[in-house]
Amino acid sequence: MFESRFAMALMVACGASLWAGADAQAAVLFEDNFEATTTVPGAPDAPQAGVYPGGSESPESLVVAAGGSHPASPAAGSHILNTTGKDRNYGDFVSPATGTGILTYEFDARLDGSSDNNFGIFGDGSITTLDGNALGVWLRLASNGVVYSFNGGWVDTTLDHAIGQWQHYVIEYELGGSTFDLTAGATTVSVNMAGAMSQVDGVMFGQGGTNSTNGYTDNVVASFVPEPSSLALASMGLVLAYRRRS
Repeated sequence: MFESRFAMALMVACGASLWAGADAQAAVLFEDNFEATTTVPGAPDAPQAGVYPGGSESPESLVVAAGGSHPASPAAGSHILNTTGKDRNYGDFVSPATGTGILTYEFDARLDGSSDNNFGIFGDGSITTLDGNALGVWLRLASNGVVYSFNGGWVDTTLDHAIGQWQHYVIEYELGGSTFDLTAGATTVSVNMAGAMSQVDGVMFGQGGTNSTNGYTDNVVASFVPEPSSLALASMGLVLAYRRRS
């Protein structure tokens, strides 16, 4: 009996170690709090993680000083991204998120005007294309205070935002799924998508439908946690099998 318990404990420890190793693979794919600037406004340094795509406008060229004629940063930073008057601004990844796992995309956003700001995740989804990128997750922070998502048409997520206030948003998407979890402030809902993605290539933020958009973005982070390895799952199976035999 002692040997049985010892062997099982050893297998459990081994399996737990493998699960911990899998968790350790979590990686920040893109991160920018828009603090890496030399002048305001002006040409910035690179974001903390990830890159902006070549041949397109760099969002960091729109960095402004927080406070004064612009709102303060929600995280007490000295810079924020001003999306006013701009149609499309993108973040990107160094490498895509592929296989199985969960992508987390979070950001702070604020509307001070009467137009909309859009945020999204693009990869191999089937919803629509924008500048050659398939958008699998697409949110619209609308001027009427409603947060919409696109699943073949714009639908109300039941979440709201207030004009003139910062709000924190978190998107959690498991690759291959047809829904994602959206958190706005302290409320989380499950949102339907028009098409699943097995690969995620980047994030979009600060996209406005018209040049009258008056909005701000800060603290953008996209990270990916792969599912535990098959070896870890196999170890857990061995533990259960050994227990049955014992």
